[in-house]
Amino acid sequence: MNINCICTRANVLDGHTESVFVGLKKQANLSEMKEAINGYNPFKSCNLHSAPERMINIFNDPIRPQPRLDRELGGGMTTSMGRLEEEPVLGGVKYVLVSHNTKMGAGKGAVLLAESMLAQGLLHE
Repeated sequence: MNINCICTRANVLDGHTESVFVGLKKQANLSEMKEAINGYNPFKSCNLHSAPERMINIFNDPIRPQPRLDRELGGGMTTSMGRLEEEPVLGGVKYVLVSHNTKMGAGKGAVLLAESMLAQGLLHE
C-alpha cells in the first residue's frame, strides 16, 4: 500500500485539511471502504473518557469536510472525511479529511493516548 498526502494550512483557526491518495494492491470498492471506515473505532470497547463516539465521520456532501464546519465533531476528536472516490492511477482511493490540530493533534490527543496506554497496562497510576 502506498499513501501520498498533502496537508494544507489555510488561514483557519484550529483545523488542518489534507488531500490523501492511497494506492492499494487491489482496486477498492467504495461501499466496502465506507463500511470499513464507519466501523473503525479502536477505543469503543475501552470506554475511555477522551475518546469520541466515532473516530472518523464520512460526509457524502461534495463540499465537505470544511474546517470551520467540521473541526469540532466529537469534541474536536473526530476526523471528518469526504470526497471519497476511486483513484485509478494508484489503483486505490482518494479523499479529503479535516482534523482539529490543537485538540486531536495536540492536547486532547495526548490525553487520549495516555488513557489508552493506561487501559492497556503500559502506564501505571
